[in-house]
Amino acid sequence: MMMLISFAQFERESIQQRVKDSYYSRGSKGFYMGGTIPYGFTKEKVIIDGINTSQLVTNAEEANILVELYERYALTDISLGKLSKDLNERGIKSANGVAWDSGKISRILRNPLYVRANVDVYIYYQHKKCNMNNPIEDYIGTNGCYIYGKREANERKYTNVEDHHVTLAPHEGLVDSDIWLTVQYKLDSNTQIR
Repeated sequence: MMMLISFAQFERESIQQRVKDSYYSRGSKGFYMGGTIPYGFTKEKVIIDGINTSQLVTNAEEANILVELYERYALTDISLGKLSKDLNERGIKSANGVAWDSGKISRILRNPLYVRANVDVYIYYQHKKCNMNNPIEDYIGTNGCYIYGKREANERKYTNVEDHHVTLAPHEGLVDSDIWLTVQYKLDSNTQIR
């Protein structure tokens, strides 16, 4: 009985490792990692390297709102709360069709999915101690990025990205890197009031 239990445990650990390896392999190739479709995009089926997968495609109407969000936050002194209030007053719904709040806007503004990643974005994530899957020469200011890695259950997705992996995505980014980085530095300097 003990031998059977040992083999069962070994098999569970093997399956877990294979799933983890597959996840990181897909991410390093720039495949869409799944989950809720991000605001500003729709999803379409594609074949990459002979594998059926999905790719993000820009939703023009939502993309305009995203660019406005980034520019207003980067170039003015508006808060996340005021941005969410403004969107709600204008009747603009979030990705899942509900009202905006500062947490949703913060996650969008932190997401590298939207940036046209260039060398400065590479250096930003390198200083955050991320694992860069693409060489610096690939960061030419056109594509967005995927970021993925293990985090604690109570940790916000883009707060501590140390040891996370950053990969160039196949889709085009929506926001210029200068604006995106200005937003990142502004968010980095924010402190949570308890």
